[in-house]
Amino acid sequence: MWNVTIKAAPPYDFDRVLERLSLDPLNKVDVHKRTVLVPLYSEKEEPFVAVVKAIGSKENPIFEISGEQDEQKERAIHELTRIFQWKNS
Repeated sequence: MWNVTIKAAPPYDFDRVLERLSLDPLNKVDVHKRTVLVPLYSEKEEPFVAVVKAIGSKENPIFEISGEQDEQKERAIHELTRIFQWKNS
């Protein structure tokens, strides 16, 4: 299992992102724990799920990303940064 912390450029209102994602019953969102499970797919690799947890605030956006297998780490970071449009500060 791997775990990495990413800091995004402020302001970034992840609570609003979670609210919008929670409108779709197919998304696995926990607004109270500030987490979302994100399935990641590729034509060349097996699909897997990454967990994104907000541990910062709107003015100091910090996210904890975790997954099961170490070889998925770089791909998950790249894809989640693209999906959530995080700009590193």
